[in-house]
Amino acid sequence: MFNTGEELTGIETIHVNVKNAPYDIYVGGGMLSKINYLWKKLKLSSQVLIVSDPVVFELYGKKLIDNFSFLGIEPFVHCVAQGEASKNPEEIFKIYDILVANKYSRDCVIVAFGGGVIGDLTGFAAATYMRGVNLIQIPTTLLAQVDSSIGGKTAINHKYGKNLIGSFYQPKAVIIDVDVLATLPERELRTGLAEVIKYGVIEDQSFFDYLSRNKDKLGVYQPENKTIWIKIILTSCKAKAKIVTIDEREQGLRAILNYGHTIGHAIETITDYKKYNHGEAVAIGMVGAAIIAKNRGLVDPDVVMRISNLAKYLGLPVEVKGYDASEIINILKLDKKVKEGKVHFILPKRIGLVEDFADITNNEIMKALKELEGTK
Repeated sequence: MFNTGEELTGIETIHVNVKNAPYDIYVGGGMLSKINYLWKKLKLSSQVLIVSDPVVFELYGKKLIDNFSFLGIEPFVHCVAQGEASKNPEEIFKIYDILVANKYSRDCVIVAFGGGVIGDLTGFAAATYMRGVNLIQIPTTLLAQVDSSIGGKTAINHKYGKNLIGSFYQPKAVIIDVDVLATLPERELRTGLAEVIKYGVIEDQSFFDYLSRNKDKLGVYQPENKTIWIKIILTSCKAKAKIVTIDEREQGLRAILNYGHTIGHAIETITDYKKYNHGEAVAIGMVGAAIIAKNRGLVDPDVVMRISNLAKYLGLPVEVKGYDASEIINILKLDKKVKEGKVHFILPKRIGLVEDFADITNNEIMKALKELEGTK
C-alpha cells in the first residue's frame, strides 16, 4: 500500500538551517514507502537518477521504484560497487555520462541511495553536473544516517589521500528509514556506532552516558529496541545539524566533527582502505586523540578508558599494530585539515567537550601511536 500523504505519522523532522540552502532531515520507520509524499511536498522533478550499490538495491530497490511509480516516475538506476575504491574519477564520469546521454536537465534529481561511499560519490556528481543539480540523500547505513549524509560534504578519493577532491553541497532533503538497519551487517552497524560515540565525546556527556547504559542493546539491531535506535539517530542528527548550521564550511566550530578522524584517515590510507572501514579507523583515532590529551594533562586516564571501553564493548578496534609510525605521520601531513603546515587535532578536555589544537608535535603523535600498539 502506498501513502498518499494525507495522514502520515511517525516522521520526526530536523531542520538544518544552513545559509542559502536550508533543508530538512526526515527520520522514521517505513520511510521508503513515504517517498511519494515527500517528493510532492518538496516539489521535485520527475527526472530522477538513483545511484545505489547492488546489495542495497537488491534489498530495497523494488520498494523505492514502486513508490516512484505511484507518482508516474520511472527513475534511471545506476549501481556502483561497494567500498571506498569506488570513490574515484572514473565512477564520477560514468554518472556524468548517464546524465548527459539521458538529457538530464538542471532541475533533475540525483538520489544517493546507499551508505557513505554512495553519498559522497553521488553528492559530488550532483554538485558538479551543470554546476549543481538537486540531491536527495537516502542513507542506508547507520554511519551515513548519523554523519556523512548531513552537512553537505561530498568528495572522491585521490591515491595520496581520502576525500582530497570534493566540495560542500547541501542536499534538498535527507530521508532516514530506521527499518533498513534490520538488514545491515553487524560490522557496518558497529562502524556507525563509532560516529555516534563521537557525538557524545565532542558535545553531549549525557548522550555518552545514555550509550554506556544501553550498550548491551546496541550490538545488533532488534525491532523491539527501535525507540532506542531512533533516539540515537535523532540525537546524532540534531548534534550535527546544530554544528553545521553554525559553521557550514568548517572554518571554526565544525572542526570538532573531525575528532578521531586525523589518525583515523591516516590509518585508512596506510591500509589502502581494506583492513579497517571508516568507523573502525575513527574508533582507533578517537582513542589515539584521547591518549594525546591524557599525555598533555588535559584529561585523566579515566577518560581514555571510558572511550576505549565503550568502543571495545561495541566491537570496535581500539589498537593498531604492524605499521610504521613515521609513515603514518607523513600521511597526516597530507591531511586536508592541515593549516599553514600544522596538523590539527581535536582533543577532549572532558567527555562532552573538545578543543582544536594545532601544536601537536611528532613526538606526541609517535608516543600515542606506540600506546595504540599496546606499548609505551
